[in-house]
Amino acid sequence: MDSINSSKLYVNEPKKTKTSRCCIVVPDLKAKSGSKKNAGNPEREYGRWKIEYYTDKLKHRMVQGFDFKGMIESLNSGLVYTAGVLVIACLIFAAMYGTGLRIGYNVYVGSEQVGTVLAEDDLEQAVGTARDRITGCLGEDYTFEQQPYLKMGIVNVKDVSKDLPYQIIATVGEVEDAVAVKVDGEVITAFADEKMAEMTVNGILQRYQEDNPGASVSFASDVELVHDYVPSVLVKEPQQALEILTGFKEEPVVHTIAEDETFWSISKDYKVSVDDIIEANPDLVPETIKPGMQVHITRPAPVLSIRTEQVVGYETELAFAVEQEEDAGLYEGKVTVARDGQPGKKWVEAKVVKINGEEVESQVLSEQVTVEPVAQIEMVGTKPVPTTSGSGEFTRPYYGAVSSRFGSRWGRSHKGVDLSGRTGDPVAAADGGKVISSGWDNGGYGYLVIIDHENGYQTYYAHCSELLVSAGDRVAKGDTIAKVGSTGDSTGPHLHFEVRVNGTPVDPMGYIN
Repeated sequence: MDSINSSKLYVNEPKKTKTSRCCIVVPDLKAKSGSKKNAGNPEREYGRWKIEYYTDKLKHRMVQGFDFKGMIESLNSGLVYTAGVLVIACLIFAAMYGTGLRIGYNVYVGSEQVGTVLAEDDLEQAVGTARDRITGCLGEDYTFEQQPYLKMGIVNVKDVSKDLPYQIIATVGEVEDAVAVKVDGEVITAFADEKMAEMTVNGILQRYQEDNPGASVSFASDVELVHDYVPSVLVKEPQQALEILTGFKEEPVVHTIAEDETFWSISKDYKVSVDDIIEANPDLVPETIKPGMQVHITRPAPVLSIRTEQVVGYETELAFAVEQEEDAGLYEGKVTVARDGQPGKKWVEAKVVKINGEEVESQVLSEQVTVEPVAQIEMVGTKPVPTTSGSGEFTRPYYGAVSSRFGSRWGRSHKGVDLSGRTGDPVAAADGGKVISSGWDNGGYGYLVIIDHENGYQTYYAHCSELLVSAGDRVAKGDTIAKVGSTGDSTGPHLHFEVRVNGTPVDPMGYIN
């Protein structure tokens, strides 16, 4: 048999990569520490045999080497001693398994050991799980800067990692194990301490409770405290987290334009500027918007919406009824109030729901009338409405005594008659027609009304204290058009009344009763 000069025999020699090394030490029962037999043998130390295992990091192929020459030299007694060594080796392996020791792997990230596994596939699965969790947390595909790797060794079964994915995640600086505050499923911020998270969130509700005694206070949104991995940038100090939770966020809204709405009115309703609306809707021209069009708006909204529910009592008015009675002395269509209505009062108890201080719902629970309303009584005219066209027959416009007649007076022509009276008494139209003038006359008439009866007749009403019609109005016979006065060239309260036929003044007493 040819002698083997090499101290090691390699089977399927691995590539020159970093390897993990495991040594199982077997006692040399014959050799003694420091004996000449051990001299120059690199694989024997102090009377012990080494059985070495090498692991290729990439392919993890097992190789073993024995110092055959040194082993043969040490046997001396041949096969008997070899059998003894193998028996002892078996006993050692049995002792290992009996105490939970196995050949396994330690998991490293960089120079830091993060866990222990028995099989290579365990690391692959853990890395995949960790990557998925980090990707879901950050919202983008994640690649490890330092890839976890294995080192082979003798491990204890009880040391095998049960939470290896999370031990790997703990080495990543971009995420952090914290208490996340989720609002409608979205992580808004996070706390390092669970107790502080609970105190902060509950404190927000407590402040609303203090401001609304007797109310039931809750979050209008779905608010959760979840122990989870979150992006490290979201983990804040308690005061910073409180400011975030009590602050505002931008809320997108799609508004459908209603009748008579403008960008200005929409901006007031949503508490945003017109410029912001224009910027968010570049395809819309403010001057040409129409009902039914949609406007995109971004408005500020509280991060945490607070809902309050409370039973409240309040007094409100009761509307009064309106009763109508016929009045033959009034023209048809005319309505006058004979008695003013008076609203009543009632006490109401209702459940009121508010979100962020604005009422969104009210449910009446009970009502009690405290003051009965008083009905309003209205008189409705049934008298046929006279025509506004001239009939050619005149009624007396005012029933005052004639104080000055038609004709020559004081050396001048008096074109009408004067009917004495009291300031403020009503003046009626002598016949139906159209008001062609109503205002101040500089010729001495004072306040003057002229009616064209559209049949060749016109009537004048002068020296009035107040005018009740305007040029262009149509009036019926008997309608109040002015009030008696003493304006213009007048010596006292009276009505100066004229009748003109085709522009020529005639004696009114020939036309009125």
